[in-house]
Amino acid sequence: MSIKKSVRLVDETIKLCHELTSQGDTNWSGAINTMAQHYKVFVDECLPSLTANEKKFIYYVYTDYIPQPNLEMEFYQQDWHVNECWLYDKQASDLLGTNEQAIEFVKRVRAWSKPEKLAVIYMARVYWGKLDKRK
Repeated sequence: MSIKKSVRLVDETIKLCHELTSQGDTNWSGAINTMAQHYKVFVDECLPSLTANEKKFIYYVYTDYIPQPNLEMEFYQQDWHVNECWLYDKQASDLLGTNEQAIEFVKRVRAWSKPEKLAVIYMARVYWGKLDKRK
């Protein structure tokens, strides 16, 4: 299935579309589709190992998620959001087990690389997006 849409592209996206077109005129649709395929592989490969309960906890963290326009700020705030959810949401924090297990999880989150953080954000967005579409 394919659909036709009109989109606005920022300079970085335009440059990447040119780079993804092997020769001749830029293939805008092909380049954007290639980026989407590459992104999906990237986040699937970068997703840190999480238990089922840790995934549920992350979904709590990203309830009513509003993305930051600045990705660096998003990465910075992820640790804070995880910590706050653990401290102040009993239902969510119970998913992490004992206090010691929760502290270890928070430490793991702080150690995640940017690609791992991005993959976790994507995982939560997909989860909530599927729920929103069921309404």
